Amino acid sequence: RLNDDIWDLEIKHPLNFLLLASKREQEIYSKRCSKPSIVIGSPFYYAKRLIESQLKEIGKHASGTIAFPLHSTHHVTNYFNHSNFIKYLRDLPEEYHPVHICMYWRNIQIGHHRSYLDEGFQCTTAGHIFDKKFLFRLLKIFASHKYFITNEFGTSPLYAAAMGLPVSIIKQDYKRKCENPNLVADTPMPPDFSLAGCFNAAPGEDVAKAQREISEDILGFKSLLQPA
Repeated sequence: RLNDDIWDLEIKHPLNFLLLASKREQEIYSKRCSKPSIVIGSPFYYAKRLIESQLKEIGKHASGTIAFPLHSTHHVTNYFNHSNFIKYLRDLPEEYHPVHICMYWRNIQIGHHRSYLDEGFQCTTAGHIFDKKFLFRLLKIFASHKYFITNEFGTSPLYAAAMGLPVSIIKQDYKRKCENPNLVADTPMPPDFSLAGCFNAAPGEDVAKAQREISEDILGFKSLLQPA
């Protein structure tokens, strides 16, 4: 969790307990929810365990950069200058090419992927978040690249860093629009950029180790449970 905001839906669900990724999350939820909670680490790590051998094999042929443009959600549409982001990607040093674009399912529905296809970029997606194969696809996308670039401090750079990819976050101005006025109160706050730290490093800076440690802390790596 990248800020202290919680959707009402998350604490009003009928289950009488919470499964959380980290102790930091536990502290945040305890302020608004009296339900007992168990810290188990991020589902990302459990998915990674299940296909570890596949990821290692894919990683042997890793190349170039995977770029994650700022994405929208069911209820919130984010707008930014795609042309500027595309120019930045095109101007990267040769070792960062080829650059592939990973689009969130919602942005494909909106048609944002067309700007990248028109400029000759290959686009991919991990699919819909409710698809049971979503996390596995995401892991394979990370494993097949050497570098990660985004213009959003969300969960994707944390996952990439946890996979060992050097992460660069390019700050861009953006506007957000809540598509359903009735859900404004449930619109998540922007991430706490004080957490970003070394994620704002320029491509090529040797910060992957520090980024990975920060990601493991936020994603609850030390809280992972064994099958038993």
